[in-house]
Amino acid sequence: MSSNSDKKSVYDDIHHILLREYDEEISNKVMKKLQKNLKKLTQQNSNIHNDNKKQKIEKITKRKFTKQEREKLRNDVIHDICSEFEGLKIKLFSHQKNSIIDMIKREVYPKLLIDIEGDIQGDYYYRSLSLYTPGKYKIETNISILGNEPGSGKTLTILGLISQDYYIKKCFPKLDKFQEEKGIDRLQWKYITRNVHHDESTSVTIESKYKYIYSNLIIVPHGGVFRQWKKAIQEQTHLNAQFIEKNNDFQNFVDINDCNDIEIIKRFCNILKKNKTEIVLVSSTFFCKFMDRYKIVSEMLYWHRVIIDEGDSIRCPDMRQIRYRFAWFVTATWESLKQPRCNGLIKNIFKNYPINFTKRLVIERNEEFYKELFSNVNIQNIDYRCLAPIAYISQISHIISPNVLEMINANNLNGAIRELGGRVGSGQEISEVLTANIRRRLERLNYDRTYVSESPYITDNDKVRRLTRIDTEINSLQSQLDSITNRINNLNNEECVICCCSYTEPVCLDCTHIFCSQCILKWIEVRTRVHQRAQCPYCKRIINVANMHKIDINAKNKEKKKEENSEEKNKEIFGKDETIIKIIENNPDGKFIIFSNHYESFDSFENLLTRNRNIQKKCKRLVGNTNTIAKTLRNFENGRLDIILLNSQYNGAGIDLPTATHVILYHKMRKDLEKQVIGRALRIGRPKSLPLFIHRLKYDNEYNNN
Repeated sequence: MSSNSDKKSVYDDIHHILLREYDEEISNKVMKKLQKNLKKLTQQNSNIHNDNKKQKIEKITKRKFTKQEREKLRNDVIHDICSEFEGLKIKLFSHQKNSIIDMIKREVYPKLLIDIEGDIQGDYYYRSLSLYTPGKYKIETNISILGNEPGSGKTLTILGLISQDYYIKKCFPKLDKFQEEKGIDRLQWKYITRNVHHDESTSVTIESKYKYIYSNLIIVPHGGVFRQWKKAIQEQTHLNAQFIEKNNDFQNFVDINDCNDIEIIKRFCNILKKNKTEIVLVSSTFFCKFMDRYKIVSEMLYWHRVIIDEGDSIRCPDMRQIRYRFAWFVTATWESLKQPRCNGLIKNIFKNYPINFTKRLVIERNEEFYKELFSNVNIQNIDYRCLAPIAYISQISHIISPNVLEMINANNLNGAIRELGGRVGSGQEISEVLTANIRRRLERLNYDRTYVSESPYITDNDKVRRLTRIDTEINSLQSQLDSITNRINNLNNEECVICCCSYTEPVCLDCTHIFCSQCILKWIEVRTRVHQRAQCPYCKRIINVANMHKIDINAKNKEKKKEENSEEKNKEIFGKDETIIKIIENNPDGKFIIFSNHYESFDSFENLLTRNRNIQKKCKRLVGNTNTIAKTLRNFENGRLDIILLNSQYNGAGIDLPTATHVILYHKMRKDLEKQVIGRALRIGRPKSLPLFIHRLKYDNEYNNN
């Protein structure tokens, strides 16, 4: 009987049958009893059904889930959490959502499983982690790395993770292992069991108690990167944040004047609670000041999360230690975390981790990123073989340090000479350096001459003999002094004795003899290979490369080639500056960003571009304070500027230039650094119809140098 209408029709049929056999009164009594019994029977069946259902539920509840079932349940919950992002004002790409899912999984289950088999005696990866015995190891950690490619939207990925904190806490209440106190929802207590002593017989532990803030501390590079994060938080999320970028921000945040330690902690926590602060964004320039100002806070409080952007290259000298539930390091070039730019927190964490283990901490969705956003973008990689300023650089590259070689490849010859211990300057300056010892000896001899000639204790014969010897030495040194001075100051009137041509990039040895830089470096390379040492072609004195000095002159024939065969061979090969000019001329509608590790690379290029009347493009270096840099970037995006010159060491990360059509790498760079600089143009927001040309300028040694 599935419905009331069915029940009524059956009752009516039974009632009619009874009326045929019995009178109406008896029929009504029988019907009432029948309905009563039927109701009782239905209730009993229902109770039996409910009892069976309860037993089944109890059975399911008491049954232990398998590891696979628990993992599936956890993954289902995390996917439900990431189905919608109410805290964000924009939609995330699928690779960003998947990254957030992976990050939540890492925080929920922060354990790495390592299965070691066979002999591991020689494997530093395992031995450095004290894993000496084969077996299955479980490593628990509270740090990880978000390693998505540059331009993939890591900032919004982190903000998306933070926006889901409410749901993460509700679905995984035991995640933090914190006990919330009554009336306080931003400040909690964390109980930590810490080992004090342990040996074969005894183990002693102590339970410590720390306060806990349910807020996220984000540390980012000062300047453009900070502004990028601040803009993203304010315009693309509903999150509440405090920003520490200048001294006045401390007063607007928490005023600690005339406060003791307890009052500082109370004020700090009350401000976060009152404003419902989910993010405290601190510039790297002010992070140490922030930690020192609120020192008691850093000693007593644990942050919900600590997030460090560009962890491998962030400039924060002596980064202070900090307490956290979980820490995220955001960088596409995570391989460099082992050797960060500054000492402190990051270096202390990663200095002992082998690269294979660090890789296990990385979360990245790079294949999805490129497939989703740039599968249809026309990306072309072009290499250019350029004419080196030192023709024999490939032959001597093995005797030069990598740093000096990079300077030569970047056309920073002055820096290369300084790195070798030499000096760069005008002829007069170099003359003073090289003749300093001679002038000191002359002063000493003149003093001796005066003493001898005026001394009453020396006989006349001795005076004549000693004065004659002193005068001979003075004349000899004065002749050397005049010779060196004339030789250096009149370089335009003399020739190199090796190539018999006017000096090109002249270099002075410690013996004061001068040669072309190309000539003497080739001489050093050949003599070192044959005789294990090189002597000066003039005086046969052993050459000390560290005492070489470069002389700046304006030689008219600087670009003159020395051999006709070489002219034919290099007819279509240009120097790096000339190659860049050709690229710009062939792409009149292009927008160019040029990277080098050395600002000196741009000196000659800017002069060459200024003299070229065929190119009517505006060029500027990306230097100055935060406002100046921001204005330069705006002018480039608005089309008021066509060429930006960037130092890849300082501007390789955190700058968005999605409208650039040409990226030019002045010299060969590390793979991680090259990835960063190309990512300035290849990033979210780049039109798919806009092509990207990546030009790499190389000398012969840069092809051979791996």
